[in-house]
Amino acid sequence: MAEHLRLPLYGGERTLAKGGGRGFPRPDREEKGDFAEVQVYNLNQIQNEHQRRKTTFSEYFDPNLIFRIKLQSEVSEKELSTFLERCDIQYISPSPAKDSSLSYRVSLAEKGDLQKLTEKLTKYGQESRYKNFFNIVESFERIPPEDKIGEKLAERPLEDNEIAYLDVELWRMETSRLRKVLTGIEDFISKKGGEVTDRIITQSFCLMRVKIDKAILNELLSFPEVSRVDRPPRPAYFRPSELRISLDKVDTGSRPDPGDPAIIILDSGILRGHPLLENGVRDAISLFSEHDGTDDVGHGTKVAGIALYGDIKECVDERIFHPHVWILSAKVMYAKKDPDTGVIYADYDERTLLENQISQAIQLLTERYDNVRVVNISFGNDAFCIFREKRQSLLASFIDELAHKHNLIFVIAAGNNDELDFPDKYPHYLCEDDEKCKIVDPASSVYALTVGSIAQEYVSHEAEGILFPHQGYPSPFTRAGPGLNGMIKPELVEAGGMSPYNVQTPYRMETAQTGVFVLNPKWIKDSGLLTTDCGTSFSAPKVANYLARLCKRYPGYTSNTIKALLLASARIPDDRPKSLDINVHGASTKEAEPIYNVYGFGQPNLAYAGDSDFNNVLLFAENTIKVRGVHYYYFYLPDTFINTEGEREISVTLVYNPPVRRTRMEYMGTQMEFTLYRNTDIQIIADRSSETVFSESENDEELEDNEDSGEIPKIELYPKKTLRSKSIHQKGTRIYKRAPNINVTKPLVLEVLCRSKWVDDEFKQDYSVVVTLRHSVRIDLYNRIRERVAPRVRIH
Repeated sequence: MAEHLRLPLYGGERTLAKGGGRGFPRPDREEKGDFAEVQVYNLNQIQNEHQRRKTTFSEYFDPNLIFRIKLQSEVSEKELSTFLERCDIQYISPSPAKDSSLSYRVSLAEKGDLQKLTEKLTKYGQESRYKNFFNIVESFERIPPEDKIGEKLAERPLEDNEIAYLDVELWRMETSRLRKVLTGIEDFISKKGGEVTDRIITQSFCLMRVKIDKAILNELLSFPEVSRVDRPPRPAYFRPSELRISLDKVDTGSRPDPGDPAIIILDSGILRGHPLLENGVRDAISLFSEHDGTDDVGHGTKVAGIALYGDIKECVDERIFHPHVWILSAKVMYAKKDPDTGVIYADYDERTLLENQISQAIQLLTERYDNVRVVNISFGNDAFCIFREKRQSLLASFIDELAHKHNLIFVIAAGNNDELDFPDKYPHYLCEDDEKCKIVDPASSVYALTVGSIAQEYVSHEAEGILFPHQGYPSPFTRAGPGLNGMIKPELVEAGGMSPYNVQTPYRMETAQTGVFVLNPKWIKDSGLLTTDCGTSFSAPKVANYLARLCKRYPGYTSNTIKALLLASARIPDDRPKSLDINVHGASTKEAEPIYNVYGFGQPNLAYAGDSDFNNVLLFAENTIKVRGVHYYYFYLPDTFINTEGEREISVTLVYNPPVRRTRMEYMGTQMEFTLYRNTDIQIIADRSSETVFSESENDEELEDNEDSGEIPKIELYPKKTLRSKSIHQKGTRIYKRAPNINVTKPLVLEVLCRSKWVDDEFKQDYSVVVTLRHSVRIDLYNRIRERVAPRVRIH
């Protein structure tokens, strides 16, 4: 591993004077008669097979006639559905899982016959009718059983004598029809000696957890109603005994060095006597005269443990609990008992402004300790959601001011949604324009990194027979953006727990232990140092831990740079629910916004953020720019980056810290943005007029995705500039599956500019920018790039 490289700046700063879905071609088919004859035969075979199935399985349910259409060019879903409906056929879904080209469309004959489709196909062959549709069809096919086998099952097929849990997905047809199929298949599995342990129907999918042998599996794969069968996600099941880890079995190390970074935890206090906190807690204060800093709720202790160690499950696996940072606890909430239910909950002091309590805590702790870099807030006001708000909330605005004044990095949980339409509308409700699913105050703070929750990779063995969201899926309780004025919020996601799909399951959620590992505030009573819990409250402190450890790795770097490095490392999980699985690196903003609103820029990776590697290189710059100023950075790509087959990534991350005013129409005093150019001499790019530079950057959403359309070729980064430039945390990414049209003899040129919203002309804006270059093949990019960006020493 190696330190990141410095990004070269070309020619200093240039301050500029003030101044004024297209359809696809559908070529006509030459041999229409031959095509129609073959496809009519195929449809007849599909119809005959359907009749045989009706005879065989009539005791269980009325089988459905489901088949797939292979297309040789694209067609809109509306156009396809309209044509098929005229044939009494319902369009169900895009391609089976094994077809990455999305050339298949799955359909269901609602009346159980293909007569109308066959008649139209025959007329097409004889009279060239309906050619707008049939010209793009390559074939009509049954769905072969092998195409229904998921990746994990393909990697590890069922053995002859093996009985295993499997996930069986059914095509999401009309609900009443689907329920009959589901009931029939359950009856079929039961009579064959198998077991259905869980099931779920939502608006977008139907899934069963079954326990079956190889013979039943082979029969299920022959059912047209079955979309996919796979081994369940194996999230590294843990046994409850792991939570009762003995202190004498782990290495607790020593206390951090006095100058190591500190994280302020604003919460319900902390239990300093917890054996796994003793080495890492430096101070614990209270803002209440009648309460000391002791945690009387338990929440603050759980949050502090994750902030101290990051991934507690990893610590358990390695039997090592070494604190890398300090924890400073400030009690801003205390326990209250509900008089009706007796439930203990955390509450604020209604007598004092929360803003004052936060201000006093930060003022006191930053005066005592000069190593404070990060503040974690894992609470929020769910009565105030950020929903169509064009004005920043008071608390969020106050946090922005504190972050700017004290040069602190705030991390804030997105908030939990307890009013779930789960599982029926999961994950659709996260994308709806509904206030109850939106991030809560103060998560809209523009300075803060807001963190949502995704499912972790492990659950208890008690949950083995239960269906729950895959690793990387949004946690059902997480909240979504956007933030103020449409900016991307949350910026990051981290593991925060999950919920079983079926809340009526015989396994209780508490027994299943589907949360993340946390310190147990009742460790004496329960005789266990650890427990599990769920919530974005526990996603946020993991990010806070990453940030503090980056501050330790790079103690002289600015907060802008530390945030930029972590954001640059983030990746949106590849495995996502169907309604959130479009490719964001090429989608329009309208298509991609729901994904950014849930995942932000993705899940961070501390290893990538901390050091560059052979095939993962980060170049960065810290700088100051005047309003209407432009900076040009440059770097050269090695030819191996272009010519070596594999996935290539180029991304740019920009973070800056503008002055903010809630009383202004424009909340932020400046706006920064960036553009990446290619295949052009840097002098040509830098010599453009101010009108050209600033007008070209106004709006890119209406332009077609044509990198060669402008005067100077660009690399289009996603999300596009209009969306990403709304925030002070900006990131644009381009993924290439094939060799890109980039001339390696010319540099890639990064243009960074600053606009004034209301600051004066002499204002100078601090910022940091990070360029990430990654190749899926382990080739030596680092040294090749370093050779061309390292400062040249002149020898006299």
